[in-house]
This record gives sequence, structure tokens and C-alpha cells, in this order.
Amino acid sequence: MRYRQAFSLDYDMADQAREQEVRRLLDAIVQYSEGRLTLDDVRSGFLAGELVSGFIHYRAREVLEARTD
Repeated sequence: MRYRQAFSLDYDMADQAREQEVRRLLDAIVQYSEGRLTLDDVRSGFLAGELVSGFIHYRAREVLEARTD
């Protein structure tokens, strides 16, 4: 798992290789987020009570509570 090595302070990795691994990991996170975190997905989770413990700005709450069914 090269991404672990890229973030490890104990592992000797060339700066360029470290940067490439971090960029690959960030790209994967962005791709996952874009495919998973649509407004419909977030709204569904909010209405199901999955975001209860998180702070949600009151304007965002208004958007999430507005059903578009």
C-alpha cells in the first residue's frame, strides 16, 4: 500500500514519488465523492437521520428539508 508509505514519516520515499501517491489518493477520493455525494444522496441521508450529529447550516438544512418528490 504505497499511499501508507507516502504518509509515513518513517518510510523513505522520494519527494516526487510521495507527491504522485498523494495525488492518486486525492483523485480517488474526489472520484468517489462525485459519484456518491449527490444532493439526492445527502438529502436521503439527512431525512433518514444519518446527519443528526453533524452541524448543518440553517440554509443548507432548508434545502435538505425541501422535498422535490
